[in-house]
Amino acid sequence: MTIPWFLENIVGQARTLTDAEFAWLLDQIQQRPHATRNAMMLQLLHGAGLRVGELAALQVSDVMNVDGTIRDHIMLLPHQTKGRQQRIVYVNEKLKTELGEYLQSNDCSGYLFKTQKRDYFTANTLQAVITGLY
Repeated sequence: MTIPWFLENIVGQARTLTDAEFAWLLDQIQQRPHATRNAMMLQLLHGAGLRVGELAALQVSDVMNVDGTIRDHIMLLPHQTKGRQQRIVYVNEKLKTELGEYLQSNDCSGYLFKTQKRDYFTANTLQAVITGLY
């Protein structure tokens, strides 16, 4: 089956948020519980291109050096990634600043994002939280 020329760029492509839509989403999150945590999670998903499972597996030591500075990149180990392949995710300056502010106001040990009941999110629980934000 041949795809019509006007659908070639649409078929198989996931819809992405524009910068204006993403800014609006971050504004809406500020009115909900756990706004700081949820906004930081969305910024890492959107800005760094992390998958939900990778985000759930992130630990503070993955993003912060021993001296307290934020790393320029996140080294994801095989057990943290889809496909069990090690990969590097680069962190831009804006994300580094946001991560630094987030870590100053939160517990700097263990997993980067915690639930109310646990010290970590599972990938399924985190997916439910993210879906609820949209």
